[in-house]
Order: sequence, then C-alpha cells, then structure tokens
Amino acid sequence: MTERHYSCTLLTDVVINASLATEGNMTSLDYIPGSSILGIVANSIYELKDYDLARKILHSGEVSFGDARIAVDDYPSYAIPFQFYTDKVNKDMTKDSVFLAHFISDKKEVVDGNGSKVQPQQVRSGYFSPVGSTAKLVTVVPKKFSLKSAHNRETRTAQDSQMFGLEAMQAGLKLIFSIRAKNEKHLNLVDEYLLGVKRLGKSKSAEFGQVEMKYWNGHYEPKSEMLISNAVLVYAESHLCFFDERGMPTYQPSAKQLGLSGGKICWEKSQIRTFDYANWNTMRQTSNPTRYCLAKGSVIYVENVSTEQVFGSIGEWQSEGLGRVIYNPFFLQGDAQSAKCYIRFQTAEEVEASNQQEKDENLTDSSNLMIWLTEKNEQQKNHLKVSRDVHRETKNADASGLFKKVTSSQWGRIREYATYAKSKEDLAKSLFENPERKKGNKEGEWKETEGEWKRRKGYLMHGVAYDAVWSRNNEKPIIELQKYFGVKEISRSEQGCEFECHKSLDFIAKFSSEMAKLTIRKKAI
Repeated sequence: MTERHYSCTLLTDVVINASLATEGNMTSLDYIPGSSILGIVANSIYELKDYDLARKILHSGEVSFGDARIAVDDYPSYAIPFQFYTDKVNKDMTKDSVFLAHFISDKKEVVDGNGSKVQPQQVRSGYFSPVGSTAKLVTVVPKKFSLKSAHNRETRTAQDSQMFGLEAMQAGLKLIFSIRAKNEKHLNLVDEYLLGVKRLGKSKSAEFGQVEMKYWNGHYEPKSEMLISNAVLVYAESHLCFFDERGMPTYQPSAKQLGLSGGKICWEKSQIRTFDYANWNTMRQTSNPTRYCLAKGSVIYVENVSTEQVFGSIGEWQSEGLGRVIYNPFFLQGDAQSAKCYIRFQTAEEVEASNQQEKDENLTDSSNLMIWLTEKNEQQKNHLKVSRDVHRETKNADASGLFKKVTSSQWGRIREYATYAKSKEDLAKSLFENPERKKGNKEGEWKETEGEWKRRKGYLMHGVAYDAVWSRNNEKPIIELQKYFGVKEISRSEQGCEFECHKSLDFIAKFSSEMAKLTIRKKAI
C-alpha cells in the first residue's frame, strides 16, 4: 500500500453541508470528506469515458481518498478520541487533567492533581495534533455565515421570500489529507487530475468552493505503543461503516471486522458515537443510500488479542476515506491508577490562512492591494478608537449637566453639519463663527449690512436656540462644546473667522448622535 499526503488550501469559503436538508438551520462540516476529493478526480476521469479506469480508481477500493482535516502548525490533525474525559467543571484540556475512559471504573473515584473528586465529562469535539509528549489543540474550526437570496432570472432581481443562509469554512484555512493506493501508478494518475486549483462543495459555481491542492512535504505518523497487555485499542481515524452477516447495517462490528485475528470486544470500556447520513452524487444527480456509521474519534477496546499493525482500513466505503483506523495509538496511553492521559495539551496558535503568508510575500508595500488593505485596517482601528472616545465623552457631557436644555433636534442639526462638512475647520466655522460687526469710516474697518452679518454667524451663535440654550452663563455651553470638539479660534479678519479643530468629523457626528439619543431617552422617562 502506497500513501501520499496532500495539502488543501481554501482560496474562498467552502460550503459542505452536514446534511442534504434544504430547509432549517444549515450547518457545515469542519472537514472535507474524502468523497468530495474523490469527486474532483471523478469529474475528470468520467470526461475521458474510460470506464475501466474509473472502476479501478473510483469504485474498486484500490484507491482510498482520505478526509482533509485542519492543519495544526503544518501537521495533520486527528479528531479528539471519545475516550478523553475532563472534569465537568474544570474542563480546559490545556490546564486541567485529561482522563482515559478505559481506566475509569465505578469502583474507584476519579481525582484531579489536588486530590479533589471530579465528575468526568466526555470531550466530544475538536481536533489535536499529537507530536511527541505534547499535542496542539484546536477546539473550533473557523467558519463564516453568509445570508443569500435566490435570483429571479426574468427580472434579474432578488427572488421574493427566497432568503437562505450558508455556513462555510473560512477562506485561508489549510487542511491535510492522504490518498492510499495498492498500485503506485494509480496515484500518479490521481495527481494528474487532482493537483492545482479546483472546486468542491456546495455553490461552487458561485463564490464558494475554490481550493488549491498541493503535495504536503512533511511526514508524520502517530506511533503505536500501548501499555495494556493482551488488549488492543482501535481508534477510528475516520467514520466506520459495517454490515453484519445478513447484509444489514450494524453498529456492533466483530473483532474480525476490526482487522484483528480474534479477541472479544469490551463495550463497557469502549467509547463510540453513531450517526447516519446520505451524501449527494453529482454525476447521478441524486443521493446515495443512507450509511450508518461509527463516528470518527470512536475507540473500541478489544480484549484477549494483540497486533503489530499500526494502521488499517476496515469496513465499507473505503474508497471515500471511511474505515481508516489506528491500532494502539500512543496518545491513548495513560496511568492506570489515576486514569490520567500522558499527553499534555497546548492551545494551538491562532489558525491563520495558510496562503496568507504566500500572499504577503508576493505583495510589496507599493502594490495597490497592500495599500488598500492597510488603509482598511487603519480605518477599522480608527473607528474603534472614535467609538471609545465618544462613549467616554458622552458620559462626561451628561454628568456635567450643561447640555440638559439642548433638544434632540439641535443635536441632529449638528450631526447633519458634521456629515456634510468638507473639513473639520469648515465645520467649526459653520457652527461657531461670530465676527465683530464693524461700523465707521476709519481706514481698515469694513462695512456690512445687518443681513450679511447674520449670514456670517455660525448656526449655534444666533437664533432662538442660542438665546434659550447656548448663551446661558456667558456662553458657557458654547465654550464647553468647543472643548469637546477641540475647536479653537485662531484669527479674525474681514474675510471671517478662522478655526482649528482637533476632533475628527466622525467623532463630532457620532457624539451628536449619541447625545440626541440620550436626550430622547431622558424625555421619555
């Protein structure tokens, strides 16, 4: 059996629904099943109409397409074994003890490192990458939700009452998988049809499903070491599907079906989870028969037997990656007395887009894309800072009580001025300008009519609102508002007043908006 490893980088979001249902809450898988990878190859092989080749590579079981699971620090990951248990209260695997179910019994209490009794709880999700005595842990695979609308081809608009949502694995993730073949030449043919930029999953004709397939040059295989004598632990690396002697689906395989020469399965020390599913066959445009499986991560304890095997392929649908097992994996070792696992877990670094580094290397500081991305990043940081400043200053302004007579309409007009102002200096001028009216014939003095003088006054410096609100206590509200906006008059001439302003238009607009909301809430009370 020859095995090759590959990496799959998500160039766009990838949608692979967990079920064929078309209504309700649609959830996406957190891995790419082997059937999707097989489908990429099948699409090319069927175009050749070489049905003998298609049978050998796709349907005979001579080639097995494994599931693509998230890469952790550029290493392949495995589903958390259901044999792992943690304290129901202190369940952080990176800080608290991890217990093994096959060492736990009703006759003996389970205690943590401090000697306190704990109530074990099964770990049922997540991936880990065991390397040596430590394992990097990923509890959640990054996903993204998109809300879409069906398209009306006749009117070229959104279809009425046809909204739907899609959950997808985020673009940029890197996943690792392997393909096994009895004949190496079949792997060479698979490489010809698989490598490169491909599409898979749902809505791949739209904006989803673009991936890049490459060789993975790393090499890692979990060791097979067990301290339990005369027993074998069978870990399900992928889903397992079995039929009994009558051809009916079963959740209770025999030891022989597990690839062992004999022995008896101890279900009390085993930990399995079951489910059923039916995948979609694109070539036939229909669903395949329902499959009844033991979920990946299940562990079956077999007594009175031993094996020198490390890996195996058992059960049905092996061509699509089902049936992969590891015998006696070292990460299921532990202390029989305390039931604690020997492996120590660490939180994996934030899962970043695997292709992001490659993109950054190809981008220079002068490229338009890099400039645009940098500007967008700075804008986001600036919006966050402004929002924090507005929250703080709004509380201070409310506590001062100087603006309690200002109406919401006044704040709304200030926000309108800030929204349409060309610059913050022009805004300060349009709000606070108050030129001295000159009368006389002396040289250097200017003349203006009463109407011209009023037009040169700022919005807040005249009118009923000025007399009732802003002019109180020698224009103290006006002065205080200028402090909040960072406005200072720097010159005065025949052309008018000149101001400098230290707060941004965004801050002024948001501050005015929040003060208007605060005024409305107080009025309602």
